[in-house]
Amino acid sequence: MVQTVTPQFRITNARRSLAFYVDGLGFQVDWEHRFEPGYPVFMQLTRAGQTLFLTEHAGDCQVGGAAYFVVPDVDACHNDFVGRGVMPTQPPATMSWGPREMVVTDPDGNRLRFATPLQPTVSSKLQEDLIRVAHDWDRAMVGNDADEIGHYMADDWIIVGSDGKVGDKATFLELVRSGALTHDEMTSEDLDVRVYGDTAVVTARGVSGGKYQDQPFREVERSSCVFVSQEGHWRCVLTHLSRLAQGKAL
Repeated sequence: MVQTVTPQFRITNARRSLAFYVDGLGFQVDWEHRFEPGYPVFMQLTRAGQTLFLTEHAGDCQVGGAAYFVVPDVDACHNDFVGRGVMPTQPPATMSWGPREMVVTDPDGNRLRFATPLQPTVSSKLQEDLIRVAHDWDRAMVGNDADEIGHYMADDWIIVGSDGKVGDKATFLELVRSGALTHDEMTSEDLDVRVYGDTAVVTARGVSGGKYQDQPFREVERSSCVFVSQEGHWRCVLTHLSRLAQGKAL
């Protein structure tokens, strides 16, 4: 992509600035211009395809400017700059808004921020997958399809209800197949996902509503589910429910 905007920095000593930008940061001088010998200089520098202007003309701009450079590897830039004798004002750090950034400051106080956008990590991808699995399981529950519900459970899945009672997969799915247990509402919100290799813990706040043995129920619960990766699929081995609000009839 062709650069369409060129930042411009005010400098007060061209010789000092060239030592910083060329020797310290690895820029190359493309050209320079003076109206007369000994007059203030205006020049263009480029590094790795990124260009900027430096000017000694007092009327062009003020010292203390800033520019943002997106680079493939900010840590490699850091190592290169330090090897050339330039110590960053702010060493590389991962920002809360996403990219990894570093700041260097030239002799006139102009700030150059170098940044590398970070790609989603494997952990982030796994978290997204688990959130999707949780929501898909919710939809299966509302569909009251025992086979589809069972797809998200390991064979040795158990559930600990908010009343402390323990149930297993076979018993739970038989209740669904017989129609003794139906759901018309199942939501998961405020999900928190922790991944530990092939095991993950997913906690959520949600609502479970439907009928059990023809009696309506609606529970606001905190669920904690332990998932394991089996044959390329996340399946739950343990669900624990805690009541957050008194259930009431629909």
